[in-house]
Amino acid sequence: MNQMKREAIIKKSQREIQKIEENVETKREDINKIQELENSLPKKGKTTPAQNDKIKNQIIDIMRDLANDPKLNPDDITEKS
Repeated sequence: MNQMKREAIIKKSQREIQKIEENVETKREDINKIQELENSLPKKGKTTPAQNDKIKNQIIDIMRDLANDPKLNPDDITEKS
């Protein structure tokens, strides 16, 4: 294997590692959002309308992160899609 080909493989591997690291960081952020959401909810009783809105918005953010689509509209999503 020549040096140029070896360098190209190394650069590709580095890009793939960077992408994986970014994906892991995004997942950590999502976990933190879920934990913050859980901690903000009452331990007993019902949630308030303001809490419901906060829950909805955080879930939408997480869905967009998971789908890697900042314009994702949850109202247009089906189980199949």
